[in-house]
Amino acid sequence: QLTALPPEIGGLASLQDLHLNGNQLTSLSFGGGRLASLLWLDVSDNHLRVFSMDEGNVLTRLDISGNQLQDYSFLTHLASLGTLDMSDNPFLPHQKPPGLERLQFLTARNCFHDDLSSLELERSP
Repeated sequence: QLTALPPEIGGLASLQDLHLNGNQLTSLSFGGGRLASLLWLDVSDNHLRVFSMDEGNVLTRLDISGNQLQDYSFLTHLASLGTLDMSDNPFLPHQKPPGLERLQFLTARNCFHDDLSSLELERSP
């Protein structure tokens, strides 16, 4: 099981899907154009406490469920995101992530004090 990303992954400029689910990752950062073509990222069921992505990414699908994330400011950098699963993370009560109106589908079970459950959202023009 991975505890960190191998540096070689950053050199895969054409990579579109990356599945890192079920590992022991605690921190994950994509910046400086690393994995700029990535469309789908699955980092579910890790131990992530820190996750970040720079602006300019083309990510359309993200599964961060089953981690330890308490901050979701990274969502402001995910302008192309359409599908997000953020279930089972201990986000702080009464805080809603920025950018939810952009999503086509959101799953957010056991994240918020008022439990958003599963919501279908229409993309804004």
